[in-house]
Amino acid sequence: MLDLRQARQRLKSFLLRNGHPCSGRQNWNEAYKRHLADIHFLQPAKKITFQHYIHTVTERHERLQHIELELNVVTEAWCWYPLVQWLTVLRGIRFLSAVTLVAELGDLRRFSNPRSLMNFVGLTPSEYSSGARQQQGGITKCGNTHARRILI
Repeated sequence: MLDLRQARQRLKSFLLRNGHPCSGRQNWNEAYKRHLADIHFLQPAKKITFQHYIHTVTERHERLQHIELELNVVTEAWCWYPLVQWLTVLRGIRFLSAVTLVAELGDLRRFSNPRSLMNFVGLTPSEYSSGARQQQGGITKCGNTHARRILI
């Protein structure tokens, strides 16, 4: 997934450097892909580079879909599959995110309360205290980075 995001960012950066800025937020739907197909470059080197970036995005997207299909088949026999299915019901958590969370967190019963789970993931606020003065900051970023990245 990180490879696909990186390839998309490189393509968008290339377009921006060459006078084709992306307007607004692009969600890589069919309309955006048609827009990309309409872009033409006069210089052969830029044309080749642009085609390479398009090919890289397409290849990585297909690879990610293939991995998801294989993972779907493998996880059906997994003892945590019911938990994966339950997590996919939640808004914002799709299959790959649910599998990642379950694989990273393991048995959720090992956490005695939600606070210990949040501490494990690193989603607790940092604190700067001195005497009676108490100030809280952003999240601590300690703990399991993969699970935290999925949740944020």
